[in-house]
Amino acid sequence: MNASAVIRIAITGVESTGKTTLTEALSARLGGVAVRECARYDAEVIAGKATLATLERLAHAQAEACEERCSKQPQQARHVWFPIPMRWCSGCGANMPLSECQPG
Repeated sequence: MNASAVIRIAITGVESTGKTTLTEALSARLGGVAVRECARYDAEVIAGKATLATLERLAHAQAEACEERCSKQPQQARHVWFPIPMRWCSGCGANMPLSECQPG
């Protein structure tokens, strides 16, 4: 499938707010494929020791997971749903995507 023809829809929110459940429900109801959240299973994230390098690695892993899922179900891959974790910024208290947080 042409990557530019794929619409990627990210569901964001803090931990344990139902992102994966919503992702799966939207995929089932509206079509498309649901892609797993890579950060959920990452040892550095789980340990609370994510660095900028971790976030960059996870961004690549998430993109690869999307491509892999689309290649397995090309007929349904027009819409790709995936959860993106958010966390509270310890510096300012803002809610932001994990990819934008400056851990440390």
